Amino acid sequence: MQPTRLPFISSKRAKKRQRLCTRKKMLAIIICTIILILIGAAIGIALGVSLNRSTGSFRWNPTGIVENSNTQLNGPEFVYPDGNQNIYVPDYYNYRIQRFPSGSLIGTTIAGTGTPGNATNQFNGIKNIWLDSSYQYLYEVESLNNRVMRFSTNSINGTAGTVVAGGNNPGNNTDQLNNPQGIYYDTSSNSMYIANYGGHTIIKWIPGASNGSVAAGTSGESGNTSSLLNSPLDVRVDQYQNIYVADSRNFRIQRFCVKNGNQGTTIAGGNGAGNSSIHLAQPRSLHFDSQMNLYVSDTTNHRIIKFVKV
Repeated sequence: MQPTRLPFISSKRAKKRQRLCTRKKMLAIIICTIILILIGAAIGIALGVSLNRSTGSFRWNPTGIVENSNTQLNGPEFVYPDGNQNIYVPDYYNYRIQRFPSGSLIGTTIAGTGTPGNATNQFNGIKNIWLDSSYQYLYEVESLNNRVMRFSTNSINGTAGTVVAGGNNPGNNTDQLNNPQGIYYDTSSNSMYIANYGGHTIIKWIPGASNGSVAAGTSGESGNTSSLLNSPLDVRVDQYQNIYVADSRNFRIQRFCVKNGNQGTTIAGGNGAGNSSIHLAQPRSLHFDSQMNLYVSDTTNHRIIKFVKV
């Protein structure tokens, strides 16, 4: 006769086996999790080493680099075409001078580094340029560096120029310029004529000389009489050495003849600011054609106005 198993003993043993099984499952899960974590860490370390070897560590220079495309300009205020149909442009906010060959939209930097400064290979406030008659040298005027520099037209990016006028801080002494704006190079006299905006004068300066001389206006004095100027922005000289000035804040173009000394004559504007055909409003630049007709960029009126020679 076999012994009879009590029901509660059988149930107790079953529960014990179930708990043991559950513990084994949990232990297995924990072990598997640990193994997966270790494997993931190992892969991460290996991947990091591989990335560092192939691409370097992921860090960036905190100083950004401005990319200045050779097909773009930023704030140009003047353009000069030479006899070979090249176009030279002072690229104000890119701190460089660009040359564009005829028919090309791709420029070449012939001077400047792309960053502002007062070193001889840098620009700050480049306003105007002029070339000599052989197109060998380019003269540029800088309002913020208060100087004129000369560059070979065969220069390349970063080439140092030569200071040929000013560069001794702003002022009204004969060796200084004061916020110069415009320039004209007169081949016959080998002289630069500089619109000295802050000094209210036109300065005549032989390139490389230590000092310039006042050719029109009175140094440091503004006014609206025939002998005074008020913030001149541009200048031209004709074959007779007569001087023409864009007298911006007097809203006129003045001519100073050699025979009349420092007494100017108003040839356009001079009737106060206005937008009629007899008025100007801040004339910025001027140009003569072969017939001596006068063209003026009338900035505030957003127009180019022509005055016909009679």
